[in-house]
Amino acid sequence: MDKIYNILLEFNTNPYNTSIRLNEILKTTKDWDYPYILLGNLYEKNNLMHKSIEFYEKAISIGISQKSLSFEVYYSLATQYIKIGNITKGEYYLSKSRNLKPKTKSRLESLKQSTRLLTNLKNAISNIDTNPETSINILNNILLEKDDWFYAQKLLGLAYEKNGEPDKALETYKNLLLYLNIKNIVLAGEKTTPSDGIYTFIRNKNDTGLWELKLYLPKGKYKYRFIKNFGYPDEGNLIDKNNPISVRTEKGGILNIVEVKKDYEELNFSYKTLPEDSFITNIMQNIAELRKSELLQQYSTVLYGQNVKVKKMPITFRYYNPNAYAVWVVGSFNRFGKNGSETTILDPNFYWNMEGPDENGFWELEVYIYPGEYFYNFVVNEELYVKDSELMGDFDYIGKDKSEEEQDNDTLKGFYDNGNYVVFIFNKNDYKYIKPISKVMPSGDFNNWITFSAGTAKFTQWLMNDEGDGIWTYEIPKSLIDSNIEFKFIVNANEWQEATRNYIVKYGVKSSKYKNLLLHYDTDAPKEFNMWSRYSRFRVGKLIDTYFSYKNRKAKNVRIVGTFNDWGKYNNILIPDYNMKGPDQNDRWHLKLKLPAGRYEYKYIVDGYNWVKDTESKTFSGDNSEIKVIDK
Repeated sequence: MDKIYNILLEFNTNPYNTSIRLNEILKTTKDWDYPYILLGNLYEKNNLMHKSIEFYEKAISIGISQKSLSFEVYYSLATQYIKIGNITKGEYYLSKSRNLKPKTKSRLESLKQSTRLLTNLKNAISNIDTNPETSINILNNILLEKDDWFYAQKLLGLAYEKNGEPDKALETYKNLLLYLNIKNIVLAGEKTTPSDGIYTFIRNKNDTGLWELKLYLPKGKYKYRFIKNFGYPDEGNLIDKNNPISVRTEKGGILNIVEVKKDYEELNFSYKTLPEDSFITNIMQNIAELRKSELLQQYSTVLYGQNVKVKKMPITFRYYNPNAYAVWVVGSFNRFGKNGSETTILDPNFYWNMEGPDENGFWELEVYIYPGEYFYNFVVNEELYVKDSELMGDFDYIGKDKSEEEQDNDTLKGFYDNGNYVVFIFNKNDYKYIKPISKVMPSGDFNNWITFSAGTAKFTQWLMNDEGDGIWTYEIPKSLIDSNIEFKFIVNANEWQEATRNYIVKYGVKSSKYKNLLLHYDTDAPKEFNMWSRYSRFRVGKLIDTYFSYKNRKAKNVRIVGTFNDWGKYNNILIPDYNMKGPDQNDRWHLKLKLPAGRYEYKYIVDGYNWVKDTESKTFSGDNSEIKVIDK
């Protein structure tokens, strides 16, 4: 009994370990009912109805030794059967429960409630074909009292379908998926948020408690963590139990470390937890069928691409996930699945539906795409943006020791180079004449000298973080910005402030002597494969050296954007602009790009804000210059 007591210490905090240890006990004590009752209760609490029924019934077949537990076992069996829609068995065990004495008055009231609601449930079933609206009212009332009667939720979705309300049916079915213990597991960096690119584990189709992920990474050391239920209220970190190598973060968290010794060596990650009940996972099939039917009726497939004067090439997208009910492809080739006028809602007229899963668990889509370089994601189950794990992955790269480069709070100003990121620093101690400070944003070449007048949707993504210590920070991976850029800080929406390590107060707030700080960092420092990069990338067609030249003696910097990079940061801050080099002795700025054959529209951006045509180009497309790249 002491052994059982020690196991129960983890009953609520680590149900998977508890189930393993209790099953070990059963190997040597098969005729003891108590471990079966405990496992039945454990599975019941974790919405594993079929497993719960199996162990409760085994306990009954052995004989319940503690008579005080008889009511609980029979009543629990009744509710588990009702949850999965076996009404006959549910009624049987409810009648058995009524012949037993519950421990408390509240349990007796619960029994009476279940008996009454089961009668209502049978009434809803009898009306669902002939009078679905009546069934809807009955089922909604049942769920107000018993929201975990999953069969009632499934029936409600079916009633909405029969009543011609597919949107409400979908919403009802999706609510059932919230009862999954593990809705997803992702592989992430230290500071990953829902807006970042992530890699998602796949639940094994034969063992719903086993989650797996396969990646190919370049040589190096990487730090990472697992996150369960990413983007949900019950989100939480998990430790990779298969990897004992770890490091503590500054905030006390734990990150695992993995070393890749050969370029693009295959890495296999896995995590084992309790399985999921088939009643809930099978709901995905209802969702998939309903979604497909509705989309075919309402929308036609519209495919968009670039370089419309060039022959398209066939591309096949492939994604493995046997458990998903929907997988879409969104990217720079189809406006990232959005219609342009609404930047937050995915539009079925734009995102591409993949077909699947096939018998091997794969989703596929073949499309014809114009030559070019593209950014893309898979969207799984309508909400989770994931990167293509078949491509090169990226995580936090372990480079220089931050402690060697950071300074005390009194001297942190402007920026510092941590070997992987450029970290912008705004220290309020150096701006004591500005009170209060409500928000700070870096503005410079890298974001087109953005201001707060750009609108909330655009400037919000550039707001700096204040941890409460008066030090505001913002990190950008080096791969997304040039090694020489100018910038300032904007404070409280309208005050431009110089950012320099050698701050001199005597100039005053609005002095014209405040110059832009020139940021320079070591381009040879270790690159970081980090989760900040949201998109996977691919290229279509042979790459051809393409040269751009622009004459401007007065320009301080010149960038080029166009259809070859989806107009750069103007459309998406994660897509880099191309910085030209210059000026040379002839006042010219130069850039060589490798582009597939095709016709491209483009413009130059001078000094961060002035968009100009290439006056030396002989061809134009509307207000843009045009260049034709030919495969000779």
